[in-house]
Amino acid sequence: TQDEEAPKGCKVQREYDRMWAKIRSDVIAGLRAHVHTRRLIITGISLGGGLAAISYVDIQATKEFDNIEVITFGAPRVGNRKWAKWFDSVTPSTRIYIRRDPIAFLPRCLTPICNYRQTGSPIVCYPGKQ
Repeated sequence: TQDEEAPKGCKVQREYDRMWAKIRSDVIAGLRAHVHTRRLIITGISLGGGLAAISYVDIQATKEFDNIEVITFGAPRVGNRKWAKWFDSVTPSTRIYIRRDPIAFLPRCLTPICNYRQTGSPIVCYPGKQ
């Protein structure tokens, strides 16, 4: 699905786009009503991390916040190569994941036409190490 707020050719997974579309207006209304700061950190774990990344685009477009950062934990890949590159150019984003966490590498790209990419500066956690 073409991301409406992103440059042409930037696409996100259809199901994530649908999930975000269902809650978008409620989330933005809730932020406007209850968050009284100019800085916002959007975060999510696992599949919620994918929604956190996609939500950034619309939340930023509201111009309600001067400083928005995205931090995800074990999030899957939600956008194509062009979207991921654009996303990384417009927001400070960190992705934290456990090495070999299968969710962090979804969707699996087994063909050359699959071009989903992760976003953010990675921080890798290794099981059994501190």
